[in-house]
Amino acid sequence: MAIYVEEVKRLREQAPSWKDGEHRERHTVSASQGEGLEVEVRCPSGVVFTIDEPPDFGGGGLGPNPAEAALGGIAASLGVTLRVHAGLLGIAVERIETRVSGDLDLRGFLDPDSADRAGFESISVELELVLGDGPVPSPEAIGALARAAERCCPVLDSFRNPPSISFAVSS
Repeated sequence: MAIYVEEVKRLREQAPSWKDGEHRERHTVSASQGEGLEVEVRCPSGVVFTIDEPPDFGGGGLGPNPAEAALGGIAASLGVTLRVHAGLLGIAVERIETRVSGDLDLRGFLDPDSADRAGFESISVELELVLGDGPVPSPEAIGALARAAERCCPVLDSFRNPPSISFAVSS
């Protein structure tokens, strides 16, 4: 059994005894943008990645644009959630293919006075599970896995139930 499944089982067993606040994790990234549209994002783990716009939008094309990064966050979080819960349910999964699409109206981004929203109007998710060696899961088990992914995916939940956001600008 994969180590992450054992770790999740251990955490599940501890969860009922957690005191208020022990169950929360703060995730923080920092980003720097010089001239142009390229943004360097730094994670506490030391991982650094670039978000940029494509050349036809004035960027250098050095990484995904912010909208693609957001959709990629949904895809990655769903993959992790599915993988962990498949392990907990005893479903052998070889690979998870995820396609996340979103519709943006650029008028909301380009015009601060526009009535059009700047964010995604809709997002669709398509998942394909490539099953691994082992017993073929029942339709009920696949349904339970799908429900766990929808319920337990933190990034998907953040899009469905937007958190409060505080916003401050300094110079």
